[in-house]
Amino acid sequence: MDAFQRANFWNAPLASGYHVLLGGPTFGINILPTLTLNVPASDGHLGTPFGYQVAEVDINYFDAQISAYMLTLPQIQPNTFPIFITGNTYLTEGGCCIGGYHSANGPQTYTMFDYDTHPGVFSQDVSALSHEVGEWMDDPLTNGGNNTPCGILEVGDPLEGGSPGHPYGTWPYPLHNFTYHLQDMVFLRYFGGPTGLSVNSWWSFQDFGFTTICQNGS
Repeated sequence: MDAFQRANFWNAPLASGYHVLLGGPTFGINILPTLTLNVPASDGHLGTPFGYQVAEVDINYFDAQISAYMLTLPQIQPNTFPIFITGNTYLTEGGCCIGGYHSANGPQTYTMFDYDTHPGVFSQDVSALSHEVGEWMDDPLTNGGNNTPCGILEVGDPLEGGSPGHPYGTWPYPLHNFTYHLQDMVFLRYFGGPTGLSVNSWWSFQDFGFTTICQNGS
């Protein structure tokens, strides 16, 4: 995320030492108690949308549960960013599948992502995490107040269709004997921003070319 945002504003006048970092010396990373949900049959079931068994849970039910849970934890404040992780669990909204989302209750922002353990599938390992954190970083309150032709800056969505060798717009990053799959994300140029703002005037972090861009709300 740090590298993506720096590349997004590559030619902007930035302060010396500009970074976008999560955690750090002031705000660390804390693992809070596990929240166990006994999902009613009306709000969830087991399914096989990609050929293997996963849980499928209604997004409105899930969001209500974690929103209530956050209110019980005094350490969750607007200067913190709660990240909820599920394993092999997709959310649904009239159908499957949602691998993650980010939202805000007033000034309190938060996100959720599914860590899927099956190779090459939607929401594989940290792909949904990188997707949602990138979108949170560019439009944390999801209020559409950025005045782009496309409303909120969903910087990951335009690349979900994927390209050859990059299913769902993910790119491999080997680290410590494991290959993570991070979502490519578009720069502000895609949303009508200045052509020369991003590094090398690229369209996205991986320089994915576009034949159409988001204009006039399309």
